[in-house]
Amino acid sequence: MSQAHRAATLARQALAAGDLARADHLLTDTSGTDAVARAGLLRVRAQLALSGSGNALVQCRAISAEATELAAECPLPAALSLADAASLALCGHEPQLALTLLSRAGELAADEPEATRYVSLVHALVQAFLGNADGALATLKPILEPVERAEAIGDWLQHVRATALTLGVLERYDLCQQLTRRAVTAARDVGSTGFLPLLLNLQSNAAFLAGDHATALLAALEAQDLAEATGQAAMVAFGSCCAALVEAVRGHDASVKRHLARARAGIPDTGMEVLVTMSDVAEGLLGLSTEDVEGSVAAYQRVEERLARIGNRSSVLQWRADQIEALWRADRRHEAGVRLAAFDEQLRQSPLPWSSRLAAKCHGLLDAEGWTAQFEAAVAAHPPVLPAFERGRAYLLWAERLNAQGRAGEAATRAAEAGKCFDDCGAVIWSRRARQICDGRAAGLTPQSGVALRVRTLGDFALEQHGRPLPIKHGVPAQALKLFVAFGGQIHLEQLAEALWPGVPADEGRARLRNVVARIRSQLGPVLRRDADVLVLDADTDVREFERLAQMALTAARGDPSATERAVEALRLYCGEFLPADRYNPAMVATRERLHRIFLALLDRLADESAHRGDPVEAVRWLERGIAAERYDDTRHLRAADLLLASGHHPAAVEMLNRARQVAVELDVSPSPRLLEMECRLRRRLPD
Repeated sequence: MSQAHRAATLARQALAAGDLARADHLLTDTSGTDAVARAGLLRVRAQLALSGSGNALVQCRAISAEATELAAECPLPAALSLADAASLALCGHEPQLALTLLSRAGELAADEPEATRYVSLVHALVQAFLGNADGALATLKPILEPVERAEAIGDWLQHVRATALTLGVLERYDLCQQLTRRAVTAARDVGSTGFLPLLLNLQSNAAFLAGDHATALLAALEAQDLAEATGQAAMVAFGSCCAALVEAVRGHDASVKRHLARARAGIPDTGMEVLVTMSDVAEGLLGLSTEDVEGSVAAYQRVEERLARIGNRSSVLQWRADQIEALWRADRRHEAGVRLAAFDEQLRQSPLPWSSRLAAKCHGLLDAEGWTAQFEAAVAAHPPVLPAFERGRAYLLWAERLNAQGRAGEAATRAAEAGKCFDDCGAVIWSRRARQICDGRAAGLTPQSGVALRVRTLGDFALEQHGRPLPIKHGVPAQALKLFVAFGGQIHLEQLAEALWPGVPADEGRARLRNVVARIRSQLGPVLRRDADVLVLDADTDVREFERLAQMALTAARGDPSATERAVEALRLYCGEFLPADRYNPAMVATRERLHRIFLALLDRLADESAHRGDPVEAVRWLERGIAAERYDDTRHLRAADLLLASGHHPAAVEMLNRARQVAVELDVSPSPRLLEMECRLRRRLPD
């Protein structure tokens, strides 16, 4: 074997292990070698460039020029290198150049099926960038089909990464998640451990984009563990970045920082700029989650500068909207406007299928006129398969802009939509911000006639008639309505008067109460009636419906499908704790605690039902919601760790036990015997 052949082989091995610095070193001094060796080295150089080494367009032109020079003697490697160069052209936001390169690659690969397939995959990516979704999906169809021949699995797995990227551009995260899940299973079946860390990371990324955050975290943690065992530094860093993104959405500051520290410790050894960018994106998202806007602005500034340096203009577009949001939240409107103008100009030159939606959302934030229409366009453009988290963020920004304009009622409506989206994906910290806007409604009680009243007290206080929200003035009439709900819909006159005006003489309290009842009736109609000395509220309440559904769910037999259905319905009603704005009102405490216990019981029941069906990932997802609501009770941490351990997700089980131990540290108590026993059991299962 010649020195050049040996260098190409070693460079490919270094690239597979994520050691870009060594791969780059091995590519030097290749002039004068034979054409076959040069072609092999060129392919490695192209893959190295796609990993974020150097300026995309400069590398594209250099690689395409050398591939053209080698085409006569080595047509197949030249075709593959030209396809890689086309991918680099896309990174530089030059789809027409990519099409030209692919045309030449297709001619060279015409007689070789695998080379033709790879060229077609890159062509599908170009089609996706140009908005031809049907054409791209038709090209991808063979890759989306299961592979039957074991000997073909290696070639198929090589194509999964390019296919996942194309599906991401098309925003078909559902198909992307299916593909990566099947690829992981196939790699396990044939014992392809070298591929597994990459595939698990791709699965994590696909699940994250699909809004399945529990699966995303599990896959990322397993990828880190396997990559560390096989010495793949880049995959350890990739997995750490994936885990950091998930925890950033949840607002878990300590977890994000721990994952980012692990990623950044290994990134210098890999030389992969794309991983540095990914870690900064996670940090920027964490800043938006935790309202550390200056930290978010700084992180996205680093993303912008780095991607500009390596010529990756397409990725700049992907995170530009987040950067503009961070600048808007930091009250740096001029800088946000400059970024938006650059965004618009780039879209005019070469629009991407999903970028118009992001641009509309940014215009909704910054435009002086017509911004409501921009938000309407942004929300309407969200496809059904897009994860709830992204829809929720669009609604939340809309609500915040309305709130800033003093349009509190409209803001609350949009914030309620945002809250539902965030609840669906477990983004608790974002959901809390949406509820805060709902709690801030202002204005007077608006008269409505002849319409049944609905009172909402879970997550915020709101009145609805005909399904429309009523503005609320938070005075004595509103407080009286809250007390009716707290006491189950009916309350004795003297008890109500004492709760509203503690210590006031009974006669004076009754006189005041007559006035309050008259005001409520004049504004809301005959919603109060008297039964002897008891006042009764004739209205629907979310608390009553929540308790009815919860009772049905919690008393159903194990395995009864209706239990899951009723529990999920009840949880949709539980938009937050009972009347959080009245947290310190003693009349509300008992009801709040009772409803909170029911909420936790429903989550536990759903976790049990999921485990009973053999779906530990879904069970852990329900337990995570319980942990978020009652973080200093480690029983759910331990239950989740037990499920993860039993299902073979050892890295995720370790992470969960670490979180349980952190609870003990924060409470300044000794770890529970159950925690110690599980840690011991886990150590016996893990290799030394």
